[in-house]
This record gives sequence, C-alpha cells and structure tokens, in this order.
Amino acid sequence: MKVAFCTSTGLEVDQNFSQTNSYTIWDIGPHDSSYVHTIFPPEGIFACDDKIAARAEAIRECAIIYSREINGPSVAKLVARKIHPIKLRLILRWRN
Repeated sequence: MKVAFCTSTGLEVDQNFSQTNSYTIWDIGPHDSSYVHTIFPPEGIFACDDKIAARAEAIRECAIIYSREINGPSVAKLVARKIHPIKLRLILRWRN
C-alpha cells in the first residue's frame, strides 16, 4: 500500500496538507517498507480554482496520507478519492 507523508524535510511529518511543499511516498507492506518517490504540488497550484482537488490528484496513488493538520473540505475530497487522511498531533520522524 502506498502512503503519503506531508513533509518539508523528507524525514518527518511536519506540514499541513494544504500547505506542504512536498509529499514523500512510501510503499508499506506487512514485513517491509521502501521509499518510492517525492511528489511536489503541481506548478501553478495557487492559480488553480480547486487547490484541494489538485493536491489530491497529485497523490492519487496513495491509500493514506499523514499530515500535521487537515481541514474538513480537504478530508472530504480525499476520502471521496479513497485516500484516508490521518492527522498527527506530534511530529513523526522516520529513518531510511
């Protein structure tokens, strides 16, 4: 299963869904995990009519997204695409 993490460093979940400058994608299985790639929000996203939909489309391959904060409209648009958001209260760090 592919999982997205809202991150500014690639090493921790420290960003909000709608403000992150990158999504780090990992493939997580029952016995191991591996880094897949990093996705950056689409060019011109701030000129987009629907910024949330553009961000959701960028991570369409993922089943779960971890972020520090996420608002209700973002949650609704992600869940409609079968992407399940998880909001973390603390910064989550990981090691490669």
